[in-house]
Amino acid sequence: MKEPRRIESVPGRPARRVLEADLCVVGAGAAGVSAAVEAGRLGLRVVLVDSLAQIGGQSVNGLIGTLCGFFSMGDAPYQLSYGFAADVLADLQAAGALAWRPGRRSFVGLYDEHELAGSYARHLRAAGVEVVLGAVLAEAQREGDRLRRIDAWTRHGPLSVTARCFVDASGDAALGALAGATLQQAELPVYGTRMFSIAGLGRPVPTRAAVIERLEQAAPRYGLARRDGFVFEFPGRDLCLVNLTHFQTPLDAVAMSRVALEARSEIDRVMAFLRGEFPQAFGGARIQSVGQPGVRQTRGIAALRTLSTCLLYTSPSPRD
Repeated sequence: MKEPRRIESVPGRPARRVLEADLCVVGAGAAGVSAAVEAGRLGLRVVLVDSLAQIGGQSVNGLIGTLCGFFSMGDAPYQLSYGFAADVLADLQAAGALAWRPGRRSFVGLYDEHELAGSYARHLRAAGVEVVLGAVLAEAQREGDRLRRIDAWTRHGPLSVTARCFVDASGDAALGALAGATLQQAELPVYGTRMFSIAGLGRPVPTRAAVIERLEQAAPRYGLARRDGFVFEFPGRDLCLVNLTHFQTPLDAVAMSRVALEARSEIDRVMAFLRGEFPQAFGGARIQSVGQPGVRQTRGIAALRTLSTCLLYTSPSPRD
């Protein structure tokens, strides 16, 4: 086979790509994809931007594996979420990639993250959403109190998006922080987890109660700080998801990167615990994949109105 000819060049500074939209959504996780798809279905020009190289955020890349809050709590739980969420559930159900199990007087869905990413992609294309991946925010430009434009860097060069409206679905108010919005964050340390999956299982897989009971007794011997969590098996698959790690989530790039590297050693300690305490189920198990660090509610925008859990229980529904 003839070797293709190589062309040498010395490129200058890449040209800036400029996109215009009615709505720009920053963050292509579950919330961002939902906002982008619903807006696109209404006929708006939508640009969806994310720093990762693929869509899905934590719901795909964090190996979360569970869908919670889609059903009410009570003796007879009923579905709460419709619209785009219901469409995604239908896609997963049709692909055989969703199984509901009872949990705490409600239902929790176990899903396949690859099928979920595929569902997201199909709905984004059908809604006409322009998706830009691998774009890291660099600057936010305001006119008074209005955000007018964001600038980002990609490996292919700079990118700018101008829009009439922006949605910060980054998960930790990354856009709000860059735009100079008033932010709020928890007074106490916020802890995250790093989910991972294991295959090569034996039977029976221990229940959540059994795992927690053994953690209370044996966690110090394995150097584990966490005393709760769970290991759950996917029906019909040789696969378990493990949620037993714990780490603080600092709002600092260097510190968070260090945490991400150190989390692997904690995963090894968790595996030692599972193999040592439940040899019948996990003695021959192996790690199949590790999700990105899961971070929850480290920082948010101080909004004019905030919907809290307390308000859900004590107040009437808002007009909108």
